[in-house]
Amino acid sequence: MNYNEIIKQYRDFTKFVTSLNGLPDQLWLDPIAQGKASIGEIIGHLLNWDTYIIDHTIPAVKNGENMEFPEFDTFNQLGYEMARKKYSKVELIKEFNATRNKLCEMLLNLSYEDLTRKLTPNSLLYLIEELNEHDEHHLSQIMNKLNHEKREVG
Repeated sequence: MNYNEIIKQYRDFTKFVTSLNGLPDQLWLDPIAQGKASIGEIIGHLLNWDTYIIDHTIPAVKNGENMEFPEFDTFNQLGYEMARKKYSKVELIKEFNATRNKLCEMLLNLSYEDLTRKLTPNSLLYLIEELNEHDEHHLSQIMNKLNHEKREVG
C-alpha cells in the first residue's frame, strides 16, 4: 500500500464514525464490555491521539526530532473524560471528523522524506499504519457491542 492509500484509509474511518450519529444516546456511553471504555470514550480517545499528533508529533518530525508520546494509560483517560464531560455525541463526532481530516491533510502536505524518515521509534508513516490497525481494533470492538445489543433487543 502506498502512502496515499495509507492516509486515505486513516481518513476513511470518519465514515464509520459519522454513522454513529444514529446510535441511541444510551449506547453512546455504555461500556462495550465490563471494565472497558464506551463507544463515545473510544472516539474521544482517538480524537485525543489525533490532536496530539497534530500538535506534537508532526512538528517534531518536521524539525527532524524523534517522536515522543505521553504515558498511554493516563493520556487515554483524558480522551475518555473528554467524551463524558466535554462533548455531546454529535459534537464529539463532528470534532473527531474535523480533526482527523485536518491531520490527514497535514500528512498529505508533508514531504515523502518527512513521512518516511527513520526516527525513534519509527517513521511517521509507520505510525499511521499502526494507527490504522488501532482503528480496526476499535471498529471491531464497537461492532461487537452493537451486534450484541441488536441480539439483546431482537
